[in-house]
Amino acid sequence: MISGALISLLVAATGVAWEDPPPDLSTLVGERLEFRLKWQGIPAADAILEVMDGGEGRIQFKATARTVGLANFLYPVESQIVSTARLDGFRAERYVKDGHEGREPSEVEEIVFDLEQGIAVRSDDGVPREPVEIPSDVRDPFSAFYAFRVTEPDENGVVELTISDGKRTKTGKVRVVGHERVKTPAGTFDTIKIAPEIEGLGGVFRKSPGATMFIWLTDDEWRRPVMMRSKVSVGSFTARLTSWTHPAAQQPTPDAP
Repeated sequence: MISGALISLLVAATGVAWEDPPPDLSTLVGERLEFRLKWQGIPAADAILEVMDGGEGRIQFKATARTVGLANFLYPVESQIVSTARLDGFRAERYVKDGHEGREPSEVEEIVFDLEQGIAVRSDDGVPREPVEIPSDVRDPFSAFYAFRVTEPDENGVVELTISDGKRTKTGKVRVVGHERVKTPAGTFDTIKIAPEIEGLGGVFRKSPGATMFIWLTDDEWRRPVMMRSKVSVGSFTARLTSWTHPAAQQPTPDAP
């Protein structure tokens, strides 16, 4: 329950435009975003998203999440994802998720993308599955979120993404549904509200069947996520930005308590 929301939170509309063009992927290196996730208004987990230099023309994305307070006592969850992609064309190379839910031992999920052969091989705790076919522009379940941030939506406010979780490869859509002003512990932001329409895959856009999910991104040259919300059968999860840093970006002024 909480685990899915930790990484997931990590209506059609037309004519909705961005104030600025999308950022170049390499400019995101050094970004660090911290979130507090609440379930039904109760603090449940802290999460951190980071972008790092992957060396040799690569970029890395890292997400860590851990339950806090009562949630950590009742159902402790700790998860880490590291995704590596090529800067040239922003194509997935490797995805590793390591973590545990409740009192169960840690599990490791890895996907290796062989772009030359056009296949992805997923391993669960070192046991490989049958390869699945992938196109050359494939994204993994985590890097797909950053792919959206650096892609210009079409005239209908839609970005299409090809994603593979090592079990299946699908094309999903992310729709821009409106403009909103959002208040968070890290400050108040003018945002673009987006709605993922990607079913049957894990990752940052993962949601329960029939659930609704929205993500609010700053309406500027960074397209930085500041709030995420998902309604599922057990209630609603909301993640709000608590702080962020980037060596090339001006820091916001936090709102007074």
